[in-house]
Amino acid sequence: MADLHDVGIGILVKRSRLVIYSLIAGLAVTVAFFLFEAAEISGVWTFDENTAFDSFLGVIYGITGLGHSLIYLITVIIFGMWIYRAAANIVSAGTDGFSYSPGWAVGWYFIPFANFFKPFQAMRQIWNASHGATVHLDDNAPTLTIWWTAWLIATISGNISLRLTLKAVDADQMMLATQIGAISSIASFVLYPVAIRLVRDITRAQVEYLQIETLGERFS
Repeated sequence: MADLHDVGIGILVKRSRLVIYSLIAGLAVTVAFFLFEAAEISGVWTFDENTAFDSFLGVIYGITGLGHSLIYLITVIIFGMWIYRAAANIVSAGTDGFSYSPGWAVGWYFIPFANFFKPFQAMRQIWNASHGATVHLDDNAPTLTIWWTAWLIATISGNISLRLTLKAVDADQMMLATQIGAISSIASFVLYPVAIRLVRDITRAQVEYLQIETLGERFS
């Protein structure tokens, strides 16, 4: 029978690689999308939904927007799988004071209002427990604070931009949506690199510090 530590950590390491690849792809496509946003805000290029896709830049804009949404969705799924495994390893290690099941460590992201703070609290405990802490699991770390602040700004501004875009009836409203969308992109320039560091640090910490003692294969 395989060593439970190797099983749980091995799954986490594999998922961490997928998360990092998707985050790098997300950062790249966000940069490309931001260039269109900046061009539109500065007046260098204007998006007209009736004619823009007839031009080469319009087609590239459409592909970039589609790629941006698709990679974001993939990243959310893979990141959720990584969080689930990271929490499952901690549960399997029998860490005292860890307050979250693997399911709720992910599930809180989808609960309105609670998703403004509960996912951060869960990640904070994952971070501390992964680094070998057995007490003070609710202590903050700078990486976590930066990651969550950037996540909130990017997510909130992105949602506002999307809603304004869908409801826009004139050029001024579309411009406002683009400007707010650019805020989301700028926040993402911070979010993606910090998220990569977060994933790497927690994964590395679990490899080095976490000792899985109880049966955790059901969390695969």
